[in-house]
Amino acid sequence: MCTTGNYKPYFFLWSDGQFEGIDIDLSESLAKSLGAKTFYVKTSWSNLMNDSIAKCDIAVGGVSTTLERQRRAFFIALYTWKTERRPSRARCEDQDKYQTVEQIDQPNVRTVVNPGGTNERFAKQFFPHSHDSALA
Repeated sequence: MCTTGNYKPYFFLWSDGQFEGIDIDLSESLAKSLGAKTFYVKTSWSNLMNDSIAKCDIAVGGVSTTLERQRRAFFIALYTWKTERRPSRARCEDQDKYQTVEQIDQPNVRTVVNPGGTNERFAKQFFPHSHDSALA
């Protein structure tokens, strides 16, 4: 299983080398039902598709379905989805300040995205004025 290990609550790699999260639990359940053992390969968002084809049987964790990716791999049906585009995370005291793209796309707002993923493309398209930071 290929995973980046940095996308809570779906999957997260702890400093002790242990993975946890919803997708990890689902992966373990799938492996058990198949009589197989899981082995996780840490990758990055920008290398996820290539690594999953070259090194893994399955990639897990918030992998957005795009036409480009569908040409290379099979995707299962979604089991979670966002009903609207809004920031995934904001401080509780700031939640009302960041409800629209226009509220986020300001020079004094810092957006953080995973490099190489569909979230980065979305942020570059819709948040050209905000200050961006990339997750490693």
